[in-house]
Amino acid sequence: MPTEKLNDKAAVSDRLGIVFTAFVEIKRLPDVMQYDAAVLLGNLADNAIHGAAMQNNDTPFVSVRISERNGFLFMEIKNSFHGRLEIDPGVCLPVADTNDEDGHGLGIPNSLAICERYYGTLVFSQDGNSVTVDAMMQYPDHS
Repeated sequence: MPTEKLNDKAAVSDRLGIVFTAFVEIKRLPDVMQYDAAVLLGNLADNAIHGAAMQNNDTPFVSVRISERNGFLFMEIKNSFHGRLEIDPGVCLPVADTNDEDGHGLGIPNSLAICERYYGTLVFSQDGNSVTVDAMMQYPDHS
């Protein structure tokens, strides 16, 4: 699952001049979790690519790390970003810069719903000119 999705996102990044790196260290996701994990990774990577593509200078980048530990799947997606990440205090999520009938602007709320379905969480942070989103999901057979 992650390899195919990462190859797609790497190709898009390359076309946009974004340096894309990925590190994946997982054995095999449970079947019941594969679709949701792919959607989560796709949404978060799309947002990171969009943020990195908005750069005016410097070399834009997206970095993805996927690992597992103690019955949890962890995804860390980091991207270059100039400006300030605006967080909606009501939901503790970034404010979407798109929201239309085609479903744009729904990726972050959908990503949070996926994480929560697996007793996990989604956390956004900014450090200088980079934004990081950390996603965590508990494996279904681990309680």
